[in-house]
Amino acid sequence: MKSPPLIAPERLLDRLDDVLLLVGPDLRVRELLTDAARGLERGPQGRRTLLGEPLSEALATLLAPRALTLVMGQLQAQLEAPAEPIATVRGVEGAASASARAAGLTRYFDLSVQPFFGDDGATLMLGLRDVTERLRLGRALETARNAHELAVAVLRADVTPLQRFLDEASTSLALVQSLLRVPTRGQQAFREKLGRIQEEARSLRLQARALALTPIAAEAARFEVAIESLLAGATVDGDQLLPLALQLDELYAQIGTASQLAEQRGSAKPAEPTVTLRLVTQPPAPTAWTEACAARLSALVDRVSGETGHVARLSLLGLETLPDRYRRNVDYLLVQMVRNAIEHGIEIPAQRIEAGKPATGTIIVECVDRHAAGLEITVRDDGRGFDLDLIGRIAIAKGLLTAESLATTEPRTLIGLIFRQGFSTSADDSGRGLGLEFLRDLVLRMDGNVSVATKPERYTRFRIQLPALADADSAATPQRVA
Repeated sequence: MKSPPLIAPERLLDRLDDVLLLVGPDLRVRELLTDAARGLERGPQGRRTLLGEPLSEALATLLAPRALTLVMGQLQAQLEAPAEPIATVRGVEGAASASARAAGLTRYFDLSVQPFFGDDGATLMLGLRDVTERLRLGRALETARNAHELAVAVLRADVTPLQRFLDEASTSLALVQSLLRVPTRGQQAFREKLGRIQEEARSLRLQARALALTPIAAEAARFEVAIESLLAGATVDGDQLLPLALQLDELYAQIGTASQLAEQRGSAKPAEPTVTLRLVTQPPAPTAWTEACAARLSALVDRVSGETGHVARLSLLGLETLPDRYRRNVDYLLVQMVRNAIEHGIEIPAQRIEAGKPATGTIIVECVDRHAAGLEITVRDDGRGFDLDLIGRIAIAKGLLTAESLATTEPRTLIGLIFRQGFSTSADDSGRGLGLEFLRDLVLRMDGNVSVATKPERYTRFRIQLPALADADSAATPQRVA
């Protein structure tokens, strides 16, 4: 029997698909150990010699710029403290054009380092293994799991709030898609665009979480993280927005899948009566007060929209978690805040369309029971925000500020003036103000506090925090809302 041919020891490494090379203490390439490593010499500009070149240049065509910076920093740290082992770095992003990243063609590598010690210092054996296919299979498995989890969540969710969420999510994603497509110039414009998209993603995440649609909430959270990463960079450009489009497609796909499941669920007609079992982790069932409050606020939105021409839709989340002792006061608070949001926050349809928004505004009211940390009530709209210039002019007119002090007043301090007695911007019909003194007083009587965040032309968000066990004035008689 003929023996198989022997492989020369120096060629054994070439049977590996990994990039293996030796790096000296000066972080220059000393030796290429595998054929895959020698393949780096055949770059887009033709054949070149990597021996003696800085490692950063050798890997520039293989790794993405940020990943390369991370790798070089870790290698430098390894050389400075060779006794400390370096763990395998997994999922290092490969070099790719913006269009390739958007198309999902980026490659990924696991990086490992083995130090050797010689007379001239530490020599590192650097290994790069292509794990793109492994990650792709992992994502496919995760997608299958998410699809199963989403199907179960849709089947368990209450039909009416689920359908309302799916309708609002489709509108929100359409807005995000239009924002991504609109040409933008200048860093400030890019950051404002990303801020608006981030607000939409956050709203989507919170609503999905409230309905226990975990896969959608998780995908929206990843979208938020991607935006935050872009905002943290020194500069933002159009090419960096392309990967967001890919993540947006994933959100679209999940919303579309949930909509199809909801439609199939609605058309199903069980032959026999069924019994619905509620898990203890689900929110409490709607109470008579919850339904009455929702009907009252919906009627208010319809009436005020008809009177002002400011069209808005209302989303209510978590009202059933509100303790009995807070309901009377919170009912009055919500009526005032929702009315203010329509009258002074939401723009008329023509103005919204001109600003790149849907013609119909959105108002989201969310109540979250944080147990020992108390109760949190958030009222958010996607309207024009506060007019800080107008607030400043009124503050000067009322003697609260001087022109000199206004120039050094921080925006948060300026916004705090809206809660002052008699302070109103309604006369100009350009901002808010009416009833906010009432809001502050009633919240204080419940031993709570109120804060506000706003972005001109983007949103306004009021957050009210109430104590878990409010002994003071829980039965306070609320004032009549004018």
